[in-house]
Amino acid sequence: MKRPQNAFQPRPLPSAPACATRCAAGSSPMRSLVFRGLLLGLLIGFVVGYLASGGQPTGPADGAEAIKLRHQLESLRRERDGLESNLEEFQSVAERMTEAFRVLEERFKALEARLAEEPARQSPTAPTP
Repeated sequence: MKRPQNAFQPRPLPSAPACATRCAAGSSPMRSLVFRGLLLGLLIGFVVGYLASGGQPTGPADGAEAIKLRHQLESLRRERDGLESNLEEFQSVAERMTEAFRVLEERFKALEARLAEEPARQSPTAPTP
């Protein structure tokens, strides 16, 4: 008496020539799952990328917007160049002011030294009326 085949029992393995023919043709169940998984992943990636970009193309801008951005870039470059020249001018003025302050400080110290020597020059023995 034959036993009924249960759906949970594994099927017998196919013979070696049948498996070799099927595997050579590329119809392996594992290969099919991997291929389907890759296609599904690519599809999901494209959909998520499209939604993340707001549905607008992310390519280079054309037309009026590009021209406007170029003009803004040029005006900002000119402004940067002007600010760099102002900074260089300010640095030179600051260096001249520092030098002038150093000279003034030397003159002040020389004047203090001369005033400190004057009372010593006056003779303390001279009678004051």
